[in-house]
Amino acid sequence: MGNGETTKTGLWAHLFELWAKVCKLVIEGKRDPQKIIDFLQAVIMEPQEKFKLLLDLGTVTHPDGRCFRVTVLGHARKVMTTTSQERLDALTARGATLLGQLGLDLLRQQGLCEKLTKGSWYNSFEAGNFNCVPYFYTFSDGVWRLNLCPFESTWDDDARLLCFVEVKE
Repeated sequence: MGNGETTKTGLWAHLFELWAKVCKLVIEGKRDPQKIIDFLQAVIMEPQEKFKLLLDLGTVTHPDGRCFRVTVLGHARKVMTTTSQERLDALTARGATLLGQLGLDLLRQQGLCEKLTKGSWYNSFEAGNFNCVPYFYTFSDGVWRLNLCPFESTWDDDARLLCFVEVKE
């Protein structure tokens, strides 16, 4: 038996062991069966795509004259986390330009921050800088705070992803 088969067999055994424990907890009344049903249904319905389009902000103009369509991406399903690498992969798949801090500044300077959902984090990856990720948080009163997060961080449901795709004329 090769390593792939051993690993697969081990995963199956672990899955059924966990399933037996969950069933026991439900039978003993220690877990809500409806919550288990809802969770399992979410697993079944889970989309392959990790991100979905939440908002199209329109275009911003770069200081060098290039225009970028800016979209906001969010998790495709609730109660999900993604890594910075998964976010970079999603941006690459969409042909995005990684503007980082400059992208956040362009949104602010060109008045597009007002369109963003309050109470969410918005990150903008920067080409060549994979040590930290610039992001800002929008408060309910419209104030926003700029910060940096380590690249190794995971991102929750309220962390939105800014996607800047150059508009070719």
